[in-house]
This record gives sequence, C-alpha cells and structure tokens, in this order.
Amino acid sequence: MVFVYAAVALTPMMFLPVTSEALDFNKQFLLYALTVLGLLAWFGQAIVEKKLDFRTSAVDIPLGLFWLFALVSSIISKDRILSFWGDWSALSWGFIPLSFYIIFYLLVSNSLRGLKQLKAVAIILGASALLSSLYFLNWRFDFIQVKNLGLPAWNTISGLSSLYGIFLDLIIILALAFLIEKKEKNWGAGNIFWVIAGLASLAVVVMIGFKSVLAILAVAIFILLVFALSRLGEVRMPLVTVTFAVLVLGLLFTFLGVPKFLVAPLPLEVSLSPGVSWDVASGNLASGLKTFLFGSGPATFIYDFSAFRPESFNQNFAWGTRFTRAYNTVLDILSGHGVLGTIFFIAAILAALGVLFFMWLGRSQKGLFGRFSRASGLLEHEGAECDIKRDVKGGQAAAFTVFMSFATIWLALLIASFFMSFSAVHWFMMFLALGVAVSAGTIFSKIGVREFSVSLKTSPQYTLVSSFSFVLAITLIVVLSTYLGRFYLGEITYTDGLKLAAKAETIDAGIQKLTKAIELNPTRAPYHLTLAQGYIVRGNIESNKPQPNLNLITSLLASAVNEARAATDLSPNNVANWDFLATMYFNARSLSPNANVFAVAALERAVALEKTNPTLHLSLGNAKLIAKDLKAARAHFEEATRLKPDYVLAYVDLSVLNESEGKINEAIEQMAIAAQLSQNDPTPIFQLGRLYYNRGKGEDLGRAEQLFAIAIQLNPNYSDALWSLGTLYERWGRTGDALSLFRKVLQLNPGNTDVTRKVRALVGE
Repeated sequence: MVFVYAAVALTPMMFLPVTSEALDFNKQFLLYALTVLGLLAWFGQAIVEKKLDFRTSAVDIPLGLFWLFALVSSIISKDRILSFWGDWSALSWGFIPLSFYIIFYLLVSNSLRGLKQLKAVAIILGASALLSSLYFLNWRFDFIQVKNLGLPAWNTISGLSSLYGIFLDLIIILALAFLIEKKEKNWGAGNIFWVIAGLASLAVVVMIGFKSVLAILAVAIFILLVFALSRLGEVRMPLVTVTFAVLVLGLLFTFLGVPKFLVAPLPLEVSLSPGVSWDVASGNLASGLKTFLFGSGPATFIYDFSAFRPESFNQNFAWGTRFTRAYNTVLDILSGHGVLGTIFFIAAILAALGVLFFMWLGRSQKGLFGRFSRASGLLEHEGAECDIKRDVKGGQAAAFTVFMSFATIWLALLIASFFMSFSAVHWFMMFLALGVAVSAGTIFSKIGVREFSVSLKTSPQYTLVSSFSFVLAITLIVVLSTYLGRFYLGEITYTDGLKLAAKAETIDAGIQKLTKAIELNPTRAPYHLTLAQGYIVRGNIESNKPQPNLNLITSLLASAVNEARAATDLSPNNVANWDFLATMYFNARSLSPNANVFAVAALERAVALEKTNPTLHLSLGNAKLIAKDLKAARAHFEEATRLKPDYVLAYVDLSVLNESEGKINEAIEQMAIAAQLSQNDPTPIFQLGRLYYNRGKGEDLGRAEQLFAIAIQLNPNYSDALWSLGTLYERWGRTGDALSLFRKVLQLNPGNTDVTRKVRALVGE
C-alpha cells in the first residue's frame, strides 16, 4: 500500500536530468521499482499472515489474453528488443511496460480495500498535480528563477503540452467530484484543497489553450454529471451548477478558442495526421498474414511508418521526420499488435466498461434512477427513502464519490486514446483509475468481482508449495530488477558520455563513458551510433593537428564503422541505422577503395526499408555516381524528383550529372527548376548563371550576368559569383568593373595567388 501511494505521489512529478530523456524514462523506471517493491511487500505480508487475500474481476481474463498476445507479437516483432523493452526515447509502451501496468493495476485493486485508503490515493494524486500546476504557473509568470538547473522546461508530465493538458483534465474531474459530494462540513480543509487544486489545473488548461484538451474536459465533465444525476440526494446542487458552468466554459473555448492573451507561449507540437496514421497502419496489416494477425510488434510504429510512408507525405513541411508514434494510441496498438491483439484489447475495454457500468447501476438504485424504477413499479424496496441517509452514514456515498471520479477519469482517458498517443503518465493513470474504481465499487457492489482467501497453513505440503512459489517469484523479480538496474545505470552513463563528447577537450572521456554504457546495455542501438559519431569527431580532431597520427585516424574510422554495423545488427529494420552506416562508409572512402561499395549496399538496404523517402534516393544516386554507374545514379535522382517535385537538391544533382555527360541543355533545364524553387538561395541561381555562361549561345551571357548579379545581391560576399561576374565583364572588355569585382574577391580571400595574379594583370603590374 505504501508503495502504491509513493507511485501516485511521485510519478506525475518525477524527472531527473541524469538521463537523455528526463521525463518518461524516469517515470517508467520509478514505476518499475515501486511496483516490484509493492509486489514483494504483498507476498511478504501473505507469508507472515499465512494467508493470501486476492480479488479478481471480469477484466482480468481479457486483460491477461491481451498481455499474452502482446508477448507473442513481441517475440515475432520486427525489432524484438524494442518491442520487449520499449523505445528509450519515449518509454511508455512495450511488453515490459505493459506487464508492469497490469501488475500495478492488480496491486491497486488488491491492496487498497478501505475507503480511507482510496480517498488517500485521490488526495495524494491531487497534491502531486497541484505541485505540477504550480510549476507551470511559476514558469509562465516567472515568480521564482529556476533556469539552468536541469529542470523540465514548463511541466513535469510530458514534453507535449496537449498531453499535459489531458492529465490536468483528469485532476479537474477529481476536484469537481469531491466538491459536489454532500458533507457535514461544507468548507472543511478537504474542500478548500480541492478548490485550489481544481482552479490551478483549470487555469493551466486554459493557458495551454488546445481545443482537443478542452473538448476532452467537456466530455469528461458531462460523464461526471451523468454519474451525479444518479445520486441527486447525495450531492450539493449549487456545486453541480458550478460543474455545469465549467462544462459550458469548456464547450465555448472548444468551439470559439481561448482568447490569445490567456494562452501561454508554448512550443509548437508536430504529430502525425490521422489520415497518414491510418494509411500506415492499414498498409502494415495488409502486408502479410503474420502482421495482420499479430502486427509488427509493440512500439515498432517507426518501422511501419518507414515501410508504408505515403508519397504524398513528401509535400508535408515535416516530410523529413520519422514518426515513432501514430496519431493516437488505438492506431499504435492496431499496427503493433495486429487484429488479434486489438480484439483482446477491445475485449478488455468492454469488460472494464461492463464492470463499471453494472457497479454504477447497482448503486444507482438508491438514487434518481432507483426512484424512477420504484415509481414505475420496476423495483420493489421497502424503506427505500432511508437508503440515502444510511449510505451517507455508512460511507457508501463517499465510496461512490471515489468510484465516480476514477471511473470518469478512466472513461476520459479511453476517449482521449482515440485522439492522441499516450505518455507514461497517461498509461499509469489509466490502470490506476481502473484499479481504484473497481476497489471503490466493491464497497457497495460485488458485480463482476470475486474475492478469495487462501490459507497458507492448511498442510505442510501446501506450505512447501507456496514457499517454493514465493521463492520462484522472488527470483524472477530479482533477475528482472537486475536487468532494469543495469539498463538505468547504462542510460545515466550514456548521458554523461553525450555531455563529455560534445566538447573537444573531453572527447576521450566521453568515448570511455559511451563504451561503458554499451557494456551495461549492449542492446541499445543508439549507444553504438553515438559512440561511432564520437570516434568520427575524435578522428577529425586528430586530422586537424599539424602532424596527425594517420594510424590513429584509420583505427578510429574503423571503430566508427564497426559500431555503426553493430547498430544495424541489433536493429536491422531501422532505416536510420543503415543511413548512418552509409555515412560512416562515405567518411572511410579516403582510406579504403571498397568503402563506397559498402556505402551503396547500406543505402540500398535503407531504400528497401523506406522506398518513398527522396533523401535516401538522392544519397544512393550520389553513391552510384561515385561508382561511375551513371545510369543508376540518374534513375535515383529522377526518382527523388518524382517523389518530391520541389526537392531542390535532387534537381541540382541531376543537373550536375547532365553537365558531366555533356547534356548542357538538360543541365540548364534542371538547374532552372532548382533556382525557381529556391529564389532566396544564391547557390542554384549562381550555378544556373554558370551554365548559361558555359553554353554561351544567343542571349546566354546576358542571362548569366543577371543571374550572377542576383546571387551577389542575395549574398554580397559570394566569392564565386563575384569572380564569375568579373570574368564575364573582362570578356566584354569592361576592365574597370572586372577589376573592382576581383579586388573584392581578393579582400574576401587574402593571399589567393590566382586572384592576386588576375588583379595584377588587369592593373598592368
């Protein structure tokens, strides 16, 4: 119980700057630690008392089946490591995270049995959220300076303001639910606390200003009011009116928007659109029977995105981004877990809905719905008018408040799962809310719930079996905890290595730290990629020395290639790894004549995994060009322009290829497109002028003059354009103008012998 309280108190506020991702990663590992300790405490108490009390509900079997199919999906995943442990950069989903969510839910529903315990969870959660709201308000109004202390930028929940707003929606619901409950003291300390927590959360939600967040709040308040209507005799009508007013406010802001002067200056959020997410998920399911049934594996949406990225996405402003998550949680599960996994996920949701609904229906017989039923003759109950008073005295009314608030939170999160992809806090809240709602519901209704008590002292044989089971469970927990501990220490070491490798004077220490991180967790492909980059940086530092150690440079470059290859071995379906490996081979071309061959092979693998990415085709085209395979190079350059008709670099490279083959007209045509697409970039404009100058037919020289002048206007210090325009003026006999331009080039490039010779020749020295 203590560890459940600790999880509720610390998870919303948890952050540590010692890891590369300060929020989700630390929250998840905190949950791992507290869940393990809670499980050990639960088992230990059973051994001491020689009795194990546990509670099961109708949710457990479909939830267990979903867990089982998640295991199968993880085993046959595109990336088994990623599916089991989750994505370190957003550690909220995967087989291990799901397992701990379920265990935590079972701990909550079994260890929290009394009304005081359940109310304590609500108060602790409200206090934690209040601190988080105050943190945001302090950031917004700068009451206390907390900059440069390694703290989160503006909130302690998520890097996305929308997800933070959804969390605060849940706290507003919690506050309203406890405020509308009829109590002996209208304005005790408890009510004052909920007023402060609710107002602070509401203020932050308004300042976030996202319509989706306000819409979820309005829907959640509507659900809460439906619960309140079933117990009119147990609620304070003035505060029900206030709740309705908040609902109206939420709807107004949803449709009309929050006034700009109220909205905080928050960072721009970029997420995948619903249409593209559906295209990716449906394309993945249609790719084969295995993926149709079991998906590509939990947390592997980034691979699905690469494989089924639509060509139309290249016209998006974020076309160069690889998205790790779908638009919403439901599509993430559909793509990652397949049809079978999604069916059992839906079954678990329906089972939870059924349990909560029938608990509420049973309790509502004493409220408005019960009165209607008795008036219509559907329900016979003597002395029903006294039920409400007895319930208030017996604590059932308070239990229903807890049930109502957390059931509403769970339903709000269920609805939100169709509109956004959850972070660690939201998954934590979903399983916490379900566990608390079920526990509170059992106080006044046993529908869908069964309780068991197993004696551990009935016989020596039984005791031996139970002790063996306990030891086995402890062993499994210790082994898993050891791995998790090593992984967490590895992440801390990796983060230290990143900081050290960012500075030239500490690059060697950074490489040592990164190597140690790989020893602690050799399954993390990004560790290998970062170490490879560290070797490259170290090699560049060595090469810039007056007397570089060529053997050391060769060794560092070889080590970089080996680390990049290790990353591709760990995650062979990750496009970024193959792209990075190709870069390593490009860097090694000066040392090995076969390096470009390996670069081509790496890029071909990358293109096979992400066919619609024009950047990969461009890189492969350049590699083919180096290999003197001009036909293949042209094909990839043209494919890049087909996939992205406004891709300037592809037109430039295609123009260069045409020029190298003597196709000057085609080269001018392609470079003209590039110049038209990037009218503020002097480089393609200058190159187009150079091509006109070289062709020199008809009005070509006049066009070249105009283009050189435009390039200089865009960049007055553009030496190549200045030199070329001066050469053109010299050709026309405008010696004075040419001399003026050449002198400026000399100022920009002092000591350049060619420019110096040209100036002297024109001066007549």
